[in-house]
Amino acid sequence: MTTVETEVARHYTLSAIESRIDKALRSAGKDMAPLDEFHLGGRAATQGFAGRLALQHGMRLLDIGSGLGGPARYFARHHGCDVTGIDLTEEFVAVAQSLTRRLGMEGKVRFQNASWRPAACSASTTRCVKRRAI
Repeated sequence: MTTVETEVARHYTLSAIESRIDKALRSAGKDMAPLDEFHLGGRAATQGFAGRLALQHGMRLLDIGSGLGGPARYFARHHGCDVTGIDLTEEFVAVAQSLTRRLGMEGKVRFQNASWRPAACSASTTRCVKRRAI
């Protein structure tokens, strides 16, 4: 990673984020959207964005800056997409992987600690999704 990417990852690293999510889930019930949609606009923004992407069942997506993985899991669950999420922050990736396992979605959604590069959008990827820039 470049120095800038390292600084971005350090900025977003929180301490014990998964235990905070666990505590919030226990007190709020099982709707993860308020915790899982770690971006401006929350679930409504993800739904609106999904509509603009014209998603189709079986479409392969690359979610750049995937954070905790809420939108990636939404695209998989509600639109039948196969999603790979990448994020600079190791803690986000670890939590995204854990939440995805808990929800039994490992076959449709995966996460990697990685930086975006044009090569990340391979010929097998139907859409590259860089949500933070939209």
